[in-house]
Amino acid sequence: MEQGNIVYERRHGNALFPFSIWNSAVYNKGLVIYNNSHDDHEIVYVEQGRLNFRINFTDYTLREGEAVMINKGEIHKGTSEDSCMVQAITFDLNMLFFHDRDLCQTNYLDPLAQEKLLLPHFLTGKTPWEAAVLRSVREIIGRYYLETPGYELFIKAELFRILATLYEARALVAAEDNIGIQDQVKLERFKATIRYIEKNYPNKIYIKQLADELGLSECYFMKLFKEMTERTPVEYINFYRIRKAEELLHKPGMSIIDVAMSVGFDSVSYFDRLFRTVNGCTPREYQRKVRSR
Repeated sequence: MEQGNIVYERRHGNALFPFSIWNSAVYNKGLVIYNNSHDDHEIVYVEQGRLNFRINFTDYTLREGEAVMINKGEIHKGTSEDSCMVQAITFDLNMLFFHDRDLCQTNYLDPLAQEKLLLPHFLTGKTPWEAAVLRSVREIIGRYYLETPGYELFIKAELFRILATLYEARALVAAEDNIGIQDQVKLERFKATIRYIEKNYPNKIYIKQLADELGLSECYFMKLFKEMTERTPVEYINFYRIRKAEELLHKPGMSIIDVAMSVGFDSVSYFDRLFRTVNGCTPREYQRKVRSR
């Protein structure tokens, strides 16, 4: 879902085919992918321009024709420096499982599902196996938008091809080699904070509360949060509340005041001002636009 320069990822596909692709075209510097994590795997492919991307604690610069692969649960976000067009493939690994277990599931899918092996992050196309994976990515994108009969089978076949290519090239990463213990601790603490915010965003949230939840001092917590998100906790909380407000504005029967209060804003004027800053329009203008579709 794209609002202005911001793309919020949502649950992908449906129970029968948990797969989707969203695209974003950004024409100036800005946030392309909101700082988040989710339980699906993801491949972000740059069709045009350049995208700065962070996965956990590592930064990448993606140019046209390059991609990153994101494992479930990894914190990630992307920002553009100028115009940029991105395609993001998201899928639940379970869509590749069989009703009756076989050798492929036991030897190749289980290690990924159990997070013993991880997808490599950066694909530049400079090696034969990277070029092969990128060809499959482009094939998946093309089939998805064409929706010709059997396109779902083609997509599943290409996902299998990608995994087979990674195994053949020995390109998958052992979980214990992914990030150091200290960084893993930071990552888990950050995820716990995000879960707390997502559960309690309608209520008042104090920095001391968040720090206490993790057993950290306020000073260290603020430093950790800024390191992970490049935002203060207050900025992140308010940004998340705006995200939830957008969802409510799609629903009939809710006034702007109701929406503001439901997502944790005491002041409607502050909500209106912040919403305009994020989306380039007021909540009421946004509401009219989405309901006229």
